[in-house]
Amino acid sequence: MLSKILAKDPTEVLEAITAQTGATGADHMGVDRKLALTSPGFAEQALEALNDG
Repeated sequence: MLSKILAKDPTEVLEAITAQTGATGADHMGVDRKLALTSPGFAEQALEALNDG
């Protein structure tokens, strides 16, 4: 499901991920790591999209 949302509107999804990452500064486990644990395929696609943009 997350991968479909990313494919449909990558800009909005990546902005949300970036905002969440900044909002969890005190968190010991970053959003990227949480995504990798809970949804590894989506995390990989999102990281690739971030690196491309």
